[in-house]
Amino acid sequence: MFTKVGEYITKVLPMRPLFFLTSFIITCLLPMMSCKSQQKVFNPEDEKEECIVFGNGGGFTGAVKEYAISKNGNIYLKSNDKYEKIGSFPKSKATQILENFYSMELDKMTLDEPGNRYYYIKSRQNNQSQSLKWGKNPLTDKNLDLYYNLLMQIVKKYSSQ
Repeated sequence: MFTKVGEYITKVLPMRPLFFLTSFIITCLLPMMSCKSQQKVFNPEDEKEECIVFGNGGGFTGAVKEYAISKNGNIYLKSNDKYEKIGSFPKSKATQILENFYSMELDKMTLDEPGNRYYYIKSRQNNQSQSLKWGKNPLTDKNLDLYYNLLMQIVKKYSSQ
């Protein structure tokens, strides 16, 4: 291989610092470059943006399925205590959906009658929140049933799932 010790010293040893420096840089910088940027996570409780949260739960499994529609038209599904964006629709329609909650006078209702299988709608607008829960008895106000079914149709139509 090397006939003289001098050849070894002049050819191999100068490469080792370069090798160690390169290894160090790759080891330290590569993990930092591969990290995702931190995106803001949607949470209706923390948001200042107006939104409607709705869903259903209970029954045999007790599972809860919760959705949220923001004023800008994003549709979210709550999974593992986090909201994941699953679709979007035009902002003008989202604004109309939020306004319908008030024009149908759902904000004036008081309803807290969950049953074994229950449904709910929560509205948060202008720093005020309203929560409606039902399932124990049939609804007497058909506007609430109509509004809930409209929200579910929007999720089905515009979500990517």
